[in-house]
Amino acid sequence: MDRREFLISSAAGALSATAATAAEAQPAAPSHARGAREPLGGQPPQGATPSVKDFDYQIKYHRAFEAVLWNMPAIAIYSFRRAAFTDLGLKDNDIIAYSAAATPKLEALTANSSTPYIAAYTDLRKGPAVLEVPEASADGSLYGQVVDAWQFTIADVGPSGLDKGKGGKYLFTPPGYKGAIPKGYIHVASPNYRIALAFRSVRAPGKSVEDAYHYAQK
Repeated sequence: MDRREFLISSAAGALSATAATAAEAQPAAPSHARGAREPLGGQPPQGATPSVKDFDYQIKYHRAFEAVLWNMPAIAIYSFRRAAFTDLGLKDNDIIAYSAAATPKLEALTANSSTPYIAAYTDLRKGPAVLEVPEASADGSLYGQVVDAWQFTIADVGPSGLDKGKGGKYLFTPPGYKGAIPKGYIHVASPNYRIALAFRSVRAPGKSVEDAYHYAQK
């Protein structure tokens, strides 16, 4: 036997031993499945028992849990809107400009304590809405997002946004809008009617929170 034949023979023996070991390592089939063939369509064999006794309850529980998680963004933005309208007396297109940095009383998970915030809500069922964003400068800049009713971002603003820090007029249109888009506007087609914005008024070097508040009023 030459070297080549020896290597082939050794490899074949190793493969055979590995296959035998793998077969021995396979767990035995459950008693209710032995000798039974799964019918077409994915239905369990006749006489099979579920591995979880309260299977129906578990399905309902998981579906309810997923429904809550799925709806959390929409419920959160709706709750912010409701509080602004009910507690602060705001209306669509009114803008909230915080005069100081956020505190824990704001109860916003992503808020920081170094920048004042800006927020607003609108309903595009009343027609398109225009948002004018100031240019980023030595006085400050804006960072933030405009979101739809599911809190899905439809536009970023500021240096990292669609205006690239140059400022401009954003035109938000409702679903199915067929009207003309004026020249010079940044057009954003919203997938649904209610939208909201939340921006940070970022202090420029050497500026104060009060300066950031005044910049937010531009």
